[in-house]
Amino acid sequence: MCQFAACRLGPLLTAGRVFIQFAASRRQHYHSKECPVMLSKTAEYALRAIACLGSQPGVASSADRLAEQTKVPRRYLNRVLQDLAADGLVTSRPGPGGGYVLTRDADKVTLLDVVNSVAPIERIRECPLGLQSHRQLCPLHAELDKAYAATEAAFRNVTIGELVGSTNPIVPLCEVPDG
Repeated sequence: MCQFAACRLGPLLTAGRVFIQFAASRRQHYHSKECPVMLSKTAEYALRAIACLGSQPGVASSADRLAEQTKVPRRYLNRVLQDLAADGLVTSRPGPGGGYVLTRDADKVTLLDVVNSVAPIERIRECPLGLQSHRQLCPLHAELDKAYAATEAAFRNVTIGELVGSTNPIVPLCEVPDG
């Protein structure tokens, strides 16, 4: 087991799964290679970094260490960490032994906080096609927006602390030997 064994993101990391399950329940196929997943790579990378930081409260982790642990390209991770810092979720400590730390207790940071910090889930408030006759959402866009709302609600109700404290035997970001 790796040193970040407490870093457990569980099945909530991919919001697209929520939508795919929703679509399957409606016997429709909304997800394809042409259809974007509801959670961007940037948001997933941010969740990986925050979960790793949350697994070691108060311990600074360098960007190099986070990149290695989370399997996020270093240059991309730097941009993600800058966004997280600009939004006040992390702070950086300069110098030897420095790195990034969470600014709040992991039990006070929700998945939605992290996602909204880097790539907010965009709800559908009006017709994306700009059709003037659509004064309210058509059935397709209304159903899509319901899926977005459900994802927001799910993410709002899960904290990073809950994830890193999970007893799930599957440990994201870490290779676990078969046993």
